[in-house]
Amino acid sequence: MAGRTATKIAAVLLVLLLVACTWIFTPISRLANPEAVTAAMGVVAASPWRFAIVLGCYLVAGIVVFPVLLLMFACAAVFGPVAGFAYSTAGLLASASLNYAIGMWLGRGVLIERLGARFEAARLALMQRGLTTTAVGNFSTTQLDALSTTFRAK
Repeated sequence: MAGRTATKIAAVLLVLLLVACTWIFTPISRLANPEAVTAAMGVVAASPWRFAIVLGCYLVAGIVVFPVLLLMFACAAVFGPVAGFAYSTAGLLASASLNYAIGMWLGRGVLIERLGARFEAARLALMQRGLTTTAVGNFSTTQLDALSTTFRAK
């Protein structure tokens, strides 16, 4: 059991390491300037694959804990308020589903083993304080498993 858990954690860490290495050792980091972003937005808006591109961006952003509020603004700027809202909603739901699936795949035991009493205290706070704690929890990595420990997907 412990070997399988270690393998899962190693797989997640390997993916994160590969993403970081891709950012550092390839020219992709140069795309993070305003001119490049504006040009890319125009290309995405004209692409027939725009919905898939937006979903992919939201999925990657959710995994690397990128602020999705920026993606929401970008969708509204590129696609307009109505289509931007629709694309953002679909992207947010896809990202939340992926993060939930990762939490279910890793399991509650992994976080309890690694974080111990701190994780349990955070989980209890989320469950007891409701909306306020959940809003604050959106910015923490504890949320990844907070809902998956209590509710089961059907």
